[in-house]
Amino acid sequence: MAKRKKRTRLLPVLFLSAAAAAAWLLLLQTENRVDDCLKIEQNINSVLLTAGVPEKNVTSWWEEKKKNRVEWLKINKKILIRKPLWGLFSADNLLQNVENRRKYALSVKDEDDHLSREIKILRDGNIYCLITLRGEKAGPSLCIIIDDCGGSKKQLTSFTQLNLPLTYAILPYQRYSRVIAQSLARSGSDTLLHMPMEPHKADMKALGKGALSAEMTGDEIIKKITAALGCVPGVKGMNNHMGSLFTENREKMKIVMTLLKKEGLFFLDSATSPKSVCRETASLSGVKCLRNNIFLDNIDSAGEVKKRLLEAASIARKNGSAIAIGHATRRHTADAIKEISRELKDVEIVPLSRLMDNI
Repeated sequence: MAKRKKRTRLLPVLFLSAAAAAAWLLLLQTENRVDDCLKIEQNINSVLLTAGVPEKNVTSWWEEKKKNRVEWLKINKKILIRKPLWGLFSADNLLQNVENRRKYALSVKDEDDHLSREIKILRDGNIYCLITLRGEKAGPSLCIIIDDCGGSKKQLTSFTQLNLPLTYAILPYQRYSRVIAQSLARSGSDTLLHMPMEPHKADMKALGKGALSAEMTGDEIIKKITAALGCVPGVKGMNNHMGSLFTENREKMKIVMTLLKKEGLFFLDSATSPKSVCRETASLSGVKCLRNNIFLDNIDSAGEVKKRLLEAASIARKNGSAIAIGHATRRHTADAIKEISRELKDVEIVPLSRLMDNI
C-alpha cells in the first residue's frame, strides 16, 4: 500500500519533468525563414524582368545566416540600372506574397553622389537582403510630342495603340479635350496643355477659344491659362500652339512662366519662332523648359515623316537627347513612328518628363 502511494506521488513529478523537457526542446528548435528569402529573390527577379535589366548588369550572391535559433539566406545584389527605374524596387514589389511581410522593413539610402542607392530588407534588426543600385549611363533619348489632340478620339487611338511612351499635347475647348486628358493621365502618359498663342499674321478666330494675344493684360493672360488648364486635367506642363509673335514677347512670356511656376508645371517651347524668349523667361522664373528640335510632319507623307524621325534620332545621338513634334491630325505620322521605332535599337523613346527630370 505504501509503495502504491509513493508511485502516485512520483507521477506529477515525472509529468512536470517531461513538460519541461518538451519546452526545452521546443526552445532549441530553429525557425527557418529561407522560404521568405527565396520569395524575396523571386520578387527581385520579377522587377529586373519588368525593367529589362540584362543579366550582365546583375551580380548576385547568398550568405547562410543563423542567429538566435533563426536561419535565413542573406541575398546580396549589385545592379547596374537606369536611375528612373530605381522606384520599381519598392516594398510592395519586393515583399509581395512574403509570409508575415509586415514583420519586414525596407530601408533606403541614397549615396551623397546620387549615383547609387542602398536598399535593405530587415527583420528583427538583421539584414535579409542588401541591394545596391548603380545608375547606368543613359544612351540617347528621343521624346516625341503629339500635338493638336482633343478633337478626335479615333485619331488618337492610332498613337496610343503603339504602346510607346509618347507625350500628348491637348488643345483646350475641343470636343474631347477633357475626356482624352483624363484617359491619358490614367494610363500614365505625359500630357501637356497645348496653349494657343498669337502668331505673326494672326488669325485669332482660327486659333479658337482661349487663345493668348500679345495685346492682353496680365490678368487676362492668367485668366485664359487658368481656364484652359481646367479643360485638360492632369497635365504636367504646357507647350505653345503656334505663337510665333507671342513667344517673342518677353513681358507676356514672363507672366506665363510665373503662373506655371505657381502651378508646378514645366514648359516646352514648340520653336515656332527663332526669336523666342521662352527659355530665357522660364529660367528667370525657375521653370523647367526645353525646346523642340524638329517638326516631323509639316509634309504629310510617310516617306517625309520617316526621314524626319531619322534626323531626330541623329540629333539625339549627337546631343544625348532630342525632341520631335508630330500631329494627331496627320495621316501618316503614327505608322511612320511605328516603323522607325523598331529600327532605333540604340535610341530610347522617352516621355518629356524624363528629359525634364535631367535638367
